Amino acid sequence: MKNSFRLDSINELLNDHLQPWHKDCAKSDEQYRNMLRNTSEPVWPANLHYKLDYESHLMFTSRIRYYARLTDIAIAAHLRDAFALTDANGTEELALYIIKLTREATATLIHDAVSHCQFLQIGTESLRDFTDKREQKEYIVILHYIVASLTRCFMEIQQQYRQLIDDADAYPDVESFYASVAGWADAPIINVKVVDDSMDNGKKFIIPYCSFHYINDDKEDWNISMTAFFRKLVTYEQIPSDTDQKTIFSIFSGARTNAVVTWTGKRPTLKTIIFRLFNEKKVLTAYPNTVTHWQVVSRRFRQPNGTMMPNLGSETDRKGDAPMIEDIISTLV
Repeated sequence: MKNSFRLDSINELLNDHLQPWHKDCAKSDEQYRNMLRNTSEPVWPANLHYKLDYESHLMFTSRIRYYARLTDIAIAAHLRDAFALTDANGTEELALYIIKLTREATATLIHDAVSHCQFLQIGTESLRDFTDKREQKEYIVILHYIVASLTRCFMEIQQQYRQLIDDADAYPDVESFYASVAGWADAPIINVKVVDDSMDNGKKFIIPYCSFHYINDDKEDWNISMTAFFRKLVTYEQIPSDTDQKTIFSIFSGARTNAVVTWTGKRPTLKTIIFRLFNEKKVLTAYPNTVTHWQVVSRRFRQPNGTMMPNLGSETDRKGDAPMIEDIISTLV
């Protein structure tokens, strides 16, 4: 495991030779501009759930923009490597280990950043006038950027593996994580916002990483029920026999996923199963809540010819399949 998943690069920015106030980092704005020019853009994973939001005037010097770039590179690498490793390995134990490391690292480093802020002789309310105490104002912006980025990092990891985290251990939103770990009650100058990508030039489109959320708070029972559901689909030849069970688990996880399964059964059968679980039994919801259940079907299920499933809302139910459908549905209710 090349990446320690302890965010070592962020530790270098906060506690080692890359501290912005370190004597070796006392460079001119022109030098930082050149360093920024020679530093590659971060490579982010696709379909992230959170983004940073801040007033543009806060990036008022090349030093600040350079440290923001280094922070972005470190966070992007952490997320990219975590997602790639768990996608390749796929074990619950590995995902839980990465969650644990990320939680510990982000908490420790946020505490370090907050401690550094306390030593500065200014507050965030002074960031409208940059003629006085310029360097300290640069430091405060950099530190807040790091805190927000670490918050974003943990929330992305939590979102990716939400089905593995007990409700008691999960943070319901950014604000609760920020307040709990950073200990700051006031609104941050660098905000972490949920990405609102349900609109594209005013037109609705299907969010590519959408999924179904099978509502069952008992993790063990969730696994048992979902395994039974998967086996019934295979037994009734609704999906190929070589389908990976983890694919079905991911599609019904209520978390970000790119998993796709081939539906070899009849389209009206899939329509009836989803409709009844969603509207009648109410054990399914769509994630995120800006998409419909038919949009999730169109992203997560493909037809035998390789094309994605069309909108099934207008498909007519097949009464002859009722006993099979009832047997499949019974596994989740």
